[in-house]
Amino acid sequence: MNRLLYRNAAFTAVAASVMLFGASCKTTKKVKKAEEPTVVVPVVKPDDFGKLYERSFTYSTFSGKAQMHYVGNGQDQNFTANIKMEKDKKVWLSVIALGIQEIARAQVTPEKMQAIERLSRSAYDMTFEEGLKKLNAPIEFPMLENLLIGNPIMQKLKIKDIANTGSEVKIVTEKDGYVQTLTYDKNTQNLIEQLVVSEAKKFRCTVKYSDYVVLNGQAFAKTRSINIEDQAKNKTTLLEMDFSKYDLDGALDIQFSIPSNYKMKQL
Repeated sequence: MNRLLYRNAAFTAVAASVMLFGASCKTTKKVKKAEEPTVVVPVVKPDDFGKLYERSFTYSTFSGKAQMHYVGNGQDQNFTANIKMEKDKKVWLSVIALGIQEIARAQVTPEKMQAIERLSRSAYDMTFEEGLKKLNAPIEFPMLENLLIGNPIMQKLKIKDIANTGSEVKIVTEKDGYVQTLTYDKNTQNLIEQLVVSEAKKFRCTVKYSDYVVLNGQAFAKTRSINIEDQAKNKTTLLEMDFSKYDLDGALDIQFSIPSNYKMKQL
């Protein structure tokens, strides 16, 4: 796996190209502690499917481990990622090669986007806005969190349309020229796909969810497939993820620093 891939994987996964996620490994989550809060999700009645959009996966912290498959920039590679999130504050990612060696680490906050690349002893340090421009990832920090945890990317918008067809319910919202179409399974009422499109920017992001499990009384999709199309540059990025470990609201040990002997680089 070459060094460019490591850098792209770290930033892509935590920055919005965070096209993370894919196949299904049949492992399970940690045993739930008795004192952990349980969230009971009520069933939405057919005459009020709009309430599906109001649902939000709730957490204060999240930690997980996932197998990832990355296709982009002429690369097709598999690796492991450890992910830690502190809601509204930071997203942290460590990329592991061959299951034994950390080759990249990244941290994103509402203010900063940083990463280190172990093999080349190089580092990247920029503002959140600068990073998104270079990655061509037009999302805000809360949208990045939503993408990673499995919530609708754009929340609390006015619903433009609801289509109740066959076994699915489609809910359409819009913001700043981006149209978001959410597809829910009518029986399970789980989100199975979201599509975000900007015709003006020639941007298209498709996220698919499957292999749902119950986590603290909430539905959590272990398997994600995220596909980003930058049609202006004729460029497609695919990142698939399959979670083998996942835990909510535990204490997190998040460590990130740039070694003094690492060389600063630009994306």
